[in-house]
Amino acid sequence: MQEIGIDISHHRSKTLDEISGMTFDLAVTLCDRAHQICPVVSCAKKIIHCGFPDPHLTYDSDEELIKGYRSVRDGISVWIDKTLEHLRSDPPVRFPITTLMVCQCVH
Repeated sequence: MQEIGIDISHHRSKTLDEISGMTFDLAVTLCDRAHQICPVVSCAKKIIHCGFPDPHLTYDSDEELIKGYRSVRDGISVWIDKTLEHLRSDPPVRFPITTLMVCQCVH
């Protein structure tokens, strides 16, 4: 992410136990494994799934692993732009998403 100017060095994954009691307007699952393991995220009002391959499971070398992560990162970026493009309309379409949770596989 640093390659594209986004600093996530102070971010970390959280378990569902850590966010117990919180509610989210939207949960997004990004890999098929997360979607299979937790297809119902009870703390979310709405769930959207868009599956991306897990590059950690499909590499033969470090170079291929990095290339895989870049590909998924870029694919997620395109998907976000396409999915949320209605926010850029004139006038912008508003929808009540104040809290967002992204579900992913953790190795």
